Amino acid sequence: MPDPRFEVGLTLPFDLTDWTAAATLVEAAGYDYLAIGEHVSFHGPTANAFVVLAHAAAVTSRVRLLSAVTLAPLYPAALLAKLAATTDIVSGGRFELGIGVGGEYPPEFEAVGVPTAERGARADETLRVVRALWSGRPASHRGRFWRFDDIALRPAPPTQPGPRIWIAGRGEAAIRRAVRSGDVWMPYMYTPTNSPAARRRSGPAWNAPGALPTRSCPASTASSPSTTTRIGPGRPPRPGSARRTGRTSPVTAGAT
Repeated sequence: MPDPRFEVGLTLPFDLTDWTAAATLVEAAGYDYLAIGEHVSFHGPTANAFVVLAHAAAVTSRVRLLSAVTLAPLYPAALLAKLAATTDIVSGGRFELGIGVGGEYPPEFEAVGVPTAERGARADETLRVVRALWSGRPASHRGRFWRFDDIALRPAPPTQPGPRIWIAGRGEAAIRRAVRSGDVWMPYMYTPTNSPAARRRSGPAWNAPGALPTRSCPASTASSPSTTTRIGPGRPPRPGSARRTGRTSPVTAGAT
């Protein structure tokens, strides 16, 4: 197994007004990942991850683009597969799909006609559909929520067998979903204090039959005051040069 690499990404807040400046700054600062979450409706301003990341792809060339997270139960499965594949195409294979089940704001589920009690089952079936369609070959599916025959998603995402899938969540169901269907486990809003306990609690899952492939690993998200630092080419940031915005934003880190 290759030596693990520690990577760090920044999750953008929803209330930005200049997405171009934010994306280019994240890349210039040397982050490995630029991430954005989403909601249909929430307590404050929200974005759509696919739209923001497609825009970020046009103004960056290196940083990887992560939806953190896409609320899978709110999408028809084939549509989610298409959106993810297209984002991977326009980014030149830099897209990674973060999946969550949501549910903390029931009104957005009501708005799209999805019962919150079905969110876990819908996410599980969506993952099966997405994996099948990303191959670009005709696929058929018979499930509880979706049924189709000989549907081909073309063009297929350039990343094959598909973009990496990050499974978000702290509960046992999320851990099982990550083991069964994901490439990376992303426990939401964990800190250095509670992450070790979570890793110990979830340890047996990684050794279960059908567990994640060896290229995968847990990731951690911690809440931290966001900072921005403007750096010129080849010039490291000076001590104290960061400007504190006072906003709290998740920072994603993991070994891959």
